[in-house]
Amino acid sequence: MTPGWIVPVAAVVVLLVIVALVATRKRGARATPTSLYIEALDSLLAGDESRALDLLKETVRMDSGNVAAYIKLGTLLRERGEVGRATRIHREVSIRPRIDSAACELALSELALDYTAQGNSDKAVATLEELRRRNRKHVFAYEAAAQLMEERGEWDRAYEFRKELQKVVGDNGEALAAFQAFVGRERALEGDAKGAREHFKEAFRRDKHSLPAYLFAGDLKYQQGKLEDAIDHWRNVIRHHVEHARWVYGRLKKAYFDAGQYGKMVDIYEEVLSRRPGDVPTLLAMADFHRKKGDLEEAERSVSRILEDDPEDRLAGIYLGLIQAEQGDTDRAVSALADFVEKERRSRELLVCSRCEHETDELLWRCPRCGGWRTFLQDES
Repeated sequence: MTPGWIVPVAAVVVLLVIVALVATRKRGARATPTSLYIEALDSLLAGDESRALDLLKETVRMDSGNVAAYIKLGTLLRERGEVGRATRIHREVSIRPRIDSAACELALSELALDYTAQGNSDKAVATLEELRRRNRKHVFAYEAAAQLMEERGEWDRAYEFRKELQKVVGDNGEALAAFQAFVGRERALEGDAKGAREHFKEAFRRDKHSLPAYLFAGDLKYQQGKLEDAIDHWRNVIRHHVEHARWVYGRLKKAYFDAGQYGKMVDIYEEVLSRRPGDVPTLLAMADFHRKKGDLEEAERSVSRILEDDPEDRLAGIYLGLIQAEQGDTDRAVSALADFVEKERRSRELLVCSRCEHETDELLWRCPRCGGWRTFLQDES
């Protein structure tokens, strides 16, 4: 971990440099394009976009060969809503003769974003295609093009870009499977069950245990009234992705209820807990299941298991009070809820250092861990 004294010392050094620069300027030293560009970047870091914009304009006026300044100027103009000017600047930079490849690729990337901001996706994609021709491993070119195609609903073209992207970044099939599962879900929502099944099939071909494919294929089966098939898909989530089991609890409860087998949910919860003892979402789901069936003692046992592992769990604490109140045990319910209120009060009084996240329940002006000043003060307006 970085020693706490480094940040203050670095701040002092930066301050001294700035003071020296200001003093030099005041003595009449002439500003150079380089010094202006550095000031512009400093202004951007400080959040002073107006000053940064003025400095960048002056930089490129003094030195038309400062490609980096031109690109940054265009980007800042786009972010301020002057998309037309930004586009002209980035396009002009991208076609400059003898421009180095890195600068050209950056200009093209920004130009694609300019066209996107204009709503001109055709020119944005064409620009990204040019970027891809220049650098076949340019991740942004594939990612941005895929997103544009997705926004246009051109899923087949988007998939082609995604496949190319995965060749560059490497993938075991999971990302492409998730894409196919998502498109399948869109097809299902549009009422195209056949198209949805084709995409789910491709998802499972890419990743035979695709989590989103299990979820969405199960949803389609449930909508078609094929309860056993839906349940099988969702049970596969527990078999192969037990850490995500909570995402199928609601689905399985509806399916088992419709099938007249609601009691099987206990088996589901027990199966998960046998592999993930103390899993909080599962214990809460089990508690809720027993509570709704009127078995308050079992519900209390489930919640108590959470509090045994983590006495500070606030949701379990208030749930315990609710169950005890429903049991008619007013004293214990009041005690549990009072404990919850006290923990909540203490947590709201806890202050966290904005620099190093050190926690304290006392208002300090200097952090004892990193040495930061006024890092615990919060906006209480």
